[in-house]
Amino acid sequence: MHGSCHGLRTHVLLFRIKSLRIRLHFLVRMKMKVIKKIFTVGSSPFITNSSFVFYMTLMNNMVRKYGGYIGLSAMGVFLSLDSILFLPALAIGEAVQR
Repeated sequence: MHGSCHGLRTHVLLFRIKSLRIRLHFLVRMKMKVIKKIFTVGSSPFITNSSFVFYMTLMNNMVRKYGGYIGLSAMGVFLSLDSILFLPALAIGEAVQR
Protein backbone atom coordinates (compact mmCIF):
# COMPACT_ATOMS: atom_id res chain seq x y z
CA MET A 1 0.00 0.00 0.00
CA HIS A 2 1.15 3.47 -0.71
CA GLY A 3 0.11 6.93 0.45
CA SER A 4 -1.96 7.45 3.55
CA CYS A 5 -4.33 4.59 2.80
CA HIS A 6 -3.79 2.08 5.56
CA GLY A 7 -5.62 -1.19 5.24
CA LEU A 8 -8.62 -0.71 2.98
CA ARG A 9 -8.57 -0.56 -0.80
CA THR A 10 -11.58 -1.50 -2.83
CA HIS A 11 -11.49 -2.14 -6.53
CA VAL A 12 -14.73 -2.02 -8.46
CA LEU A 13 -14.65 -3.66 -11.87
CA LEU A 14 -16.36 -1.55 -14.49
CA PHE A 15 -17.24 -3.29 -17.75
CA ARG A 16 -14.27 -5.66 -17.28
CA ILE A 17 -11.95 -3.02 -18.73
CA LYS A 18 -11.19 -0.40 -16.11
CA SER A 19 -11.17 -0.44 -12.35
CA LEU A 20 -12.15 2.32 -9.96
CA ARG A 21 -10.10 2.65 -6.81
CA ILE A 22 -11.84 3.97 -3.69
CA ARG A 23 -9.63 4.75 -0.74
CA LEU A 24 -10.79 5.05 2.83
CA HIS A 25 -8.94 8.28 3.59
CA PHE A 26 -11.06 10.13 1.01
CA LEU A 27 -14.19 9.12 2.88
CA VAL A 28 -12.73 10.10 6.25
CA ARG A 29 -11.85 13.57 5.01
CA MET A 30 -15.39 14.43 3.96
CA LYS A 31 -16.57 17.68 5.46
CA MET A 32 -19.50 17.66 7.84
CA LYS A 33 -21.28 20.24 5.65
CA VAL A 34 -21.25 17.81 2.72
CA ILE A 35 -22.44 14.92 4.89
CA LYS A 36 -25.26 17.10 6.27
CA LYS A 37 -26.37 18.01 2.72
CA ILE A 38 -26.30 14.33 1.70
CA PHE A 39 -28.51 13.37 4.64
CA THR A 40 -30.82 16.34 4.02
CA VAL A 41 -31.37 15.42 0.39
CA GLY A 42 -31.59 11.67 0.98
CA SER A 43 -33.73 11.52 4.10
CA SER A 44 -37.08 12.22 2.40
CA PRO A 45 -36.76 9.48 -0.27
CA PHE A 46 -35.48 7.10 2.41
CA ILE A 47 -38.54 7.69 4.59
CA THR A 48 -40.89 7.45 1.58
CA ASN A 49 -39.39 4.18 0.36
CA SER A 50 -39.26 2.70 3.86
CA SER A 51 -42.92 3.47 4.47
CA PHE A 52 -43.86 1.99 1.07
CA VAL A 53 -41.92 -1.21 1.87
CA PHE A 54 -43.67 -1.41 5.25
CA TYR A 55 -47.07 -0.92 3.59
CA MET A 56 -46.39 -3.53 0.89
CA THR A 57 -45.19 -6.03 3.49
CA LEU A 58 -48.38 -5.48 5.45
CA MET A 59 -50.51 -5.84 2.31
CA ASN A 60 -48.69 -9.03 1.24
CA ASN A 61 -49.24 -10.59 4.65
CA MET A 62 -52.93 -9.67 4.69
CA VAL A 63 -53.55 -10.89 1.14
CA ARG A 64 -51.65 -14.13 1.83
CA LYS A 65 -53.66 -14.66 5.03
CA TYR A 66 -57.09 -14.07 3.47
CA GLY A 67 -56.52 -14.90 -0.20
CA GLY A 68 -53.70 -17.42 -0.15
CA TYR A 69 -51.11 -17.66 -2.86
CA ILE A 70 -53.73 -17.17 -5.57
CA GLY A 71 -54.59 -13.84 -3.98
CA LEU A 72 -50.92 -12.87 -3.93
CA SER A 73 -50.63 -13.77 -7.61
CA ALA A 74 -53.72 -11.71 -8.44
CA MET A 75 -52.35 -8.75 -6.52
CA GLY A 76 -49.05 -9.04 -8.39
CA VAL A 77 -50.84 -9.08 -11.75
CA PHE A 78 -52.99 -6.12 -10.72
CA LEU A 79 -50.01 -4.06 -9.55
CA SER A 80 -48.13 -4.84 -12.78
CA LEU A 81 -51.08 -3.76 -14.91
CA ASP A 82 -51.65 -0.74 -12.72
CA SER A 83 -48.08 0.45 -13.19
CA ILE A 84 -48.22 -0.12 -16.95
CA LEU A 85 -51.48 1.84 -17.23
CA PHE A 86 -50.22 4.60 -14.94
CA LEU A 87 -47.01 5.25 -16.92
CA PRO A 88 -48.68 7.26 -19.72
CA ALA A 89 -50.26 9.54 -17.11
CA LEU A 90 -46.85 10.10 -15.54
CA ALA A 91 -45.33 10.83 -18.95
CA ILE A 92 -48.04 13.34 -19.83
CA GLY A 93 -47.66 15.04 -16.46
CA GLU A 94 -43.90 15.22 -16.91
CA ALA A 95 -44.27 16.62 -20.44
CA VAL A 96 -46.71 19.31 -19.31
CA GLN A 97 -44.26 20.55 -16.67
CA ARG A 98 -41.47 21.13 -19.17
